[in-house]
Amino acid sequence: MRPETGDLRLETRGKTKKSPVSCLLSRVSGLTLPEVLIGVAILSIAMMAFLGAFIGQMILAEHARNLTWAITDANRVMEQLRLQNTTPNCTTRPSATIQTNCDGQAVNTWDAWLQRCALGKSIQPNPATEELVIVTCQNSAGTAACAQNDDPIRVTVAVCWRHRSRTLGECAWGGATLSSSDGSNGFAANGVIESQAMLATLMTCRS
Repeated sequence: MRPETGDLRLETRGKTKKSPVSCLLSRVSGLTLPEVLIGVAILSIAMMAFLGAFIGQMILAEHARNLTWAITDANRVMEQLRLQNTTPNCTTRPSATIQTNCDGQAVNTWDAWLQRCALGKSIQPNPATEELVIVTCQNSAGTAACAQNDDPIRVTVAVCWRHRSRTLGECAWGGATLSSSDGSNGFAANGVIESQAMLATLMTCRS
């Protein structure tokens, strides 16, 4: 009896044999469950590694941006200090105490000057509470706080800030505001408030 059209079997001497095409098709099969699970596991590990690297790079970029902003703010305060200690503003001895008003009102700290008189602090999203500028004045040797007759004086401008629930710089977080804290966050208790964004220089009256 002849095979019907489309039948892949061949009849040879009364025996039915599979054609080469049928044999090839019989070897083709889907993935087994263990193979699928292994593939999903490998893909998951690769995706987690990629996600971890992406988040790490994002955190580093945020830190670099905040560090740049902090150094910029420290520079703005230092330039105002230099201006304050240049004649005719400075006639006798240098000073690190703020000596300027803003909108007719006196400002008591350099942090307040930067926020109110110099277009505001830079670090976002809450610069008013999560950034703090501290100016430390010492004698020229850096061994004691400024005295009235010291000339020149050593001025240090440091910026503390908050980043992802961490405090950077020699400051403490009180839950709502930053405050200077000598010897905190891995810095030495040496009478100078320091931070990762810090400038220091000797200063005297300049003409």
